[in-house]
Amino acid sequence: CSSAVRNGLLLLNLLLCNHHTLGDQIITRELRDTLFRHSGIAPGTEPMPTTRTILMMLLNRYSEPPGSPERTAALETPGAQGQDGSPERLIRSLVGGPSAELLLGLERVLCREGGPGGAVRPLLKRLQQENQPFLLLLRTLDAPGPNKTLLLTALRIMTRLLDHPEAMVLPWHEVLEPCLNCLSGPSSDSEIVQELLCFLHRLASMHKDYAVVLCCLGAKEALSKVLDKHSAQLLLACELRDLVTECEKHAQLYSNLTSSILAGCIQMVLGQI
Repeated sequence: CSSAVRNGLLLLNLLLCNHHTLGDQIITRELRDTLFRHSGIAPGTEPMPTTRTILMMLLNRYSEPPGSPERTAALETPGAQGQDGSPERLIRSLVGGPSAELLLGLERVLCREGGPGGAVRPLLKRLQQENQPFLLLLRTLDAPGPNKTLLLTALRIMTRLLDHPEAMVLPWHEVLEPCLNCLSGPSSDSEIVQELLCFLHRLASMHKDYAVVLCCLGAKEALSKVLDKHSAQLLLACELRDLVTECEKHAQLYSNLTSSILAGCIQMVLGQI
């Protein structure tokens, strides 16, 4: 591959990693097959290391299109479906490996021990060095047949993380769409909805950029439906909706710029292949 093609792949990876909805729309089995075909990742061939690294970043991130039987089966583990399991068992079942141990350590220190600085600092450092455990935590929001205990545990970990400035380098933009999907779910429990509202309000208040992204994702309409369903029993729902509404002009500008830049980048990449 030429350097122009490798740069194009890097650009594609950057766009997909930072735009969850776009990734769900673009990634298909045909795209995966095309990446394999043009990469040289086939029996008896060996692509340039840089190209292999970029392609594996793309293919590992989107190993199967959302909604595919393979991806659904991977998420539908017995622990994720059980309604009486402990947070420890559920996280180990859904996430697994060293990532699960890191998340369980965060849950213990942040949620049960009050987040003492000395204990949480090495865990945050590990989370900064590798974002994969954080991204795996988001699977608890997208998992089929969401478990209330698991969801509440994940939301409390994320909310407590916001108390630590070091955690703000994490890819919080990846959290927003799964949270809204969970918020708008037909069977949303009031306790889960309240935790979601507290978390989203805290995040959007700390950084206005996240409020803009929420607006782009249709949070205003979702919050209006939540208020209609749960009446005035929820805290911070109106405040979050007002915060999102204030960002409508910025969201429109963001949407227009994203569309224009993306169209130009895709045209440039296609012209180099």
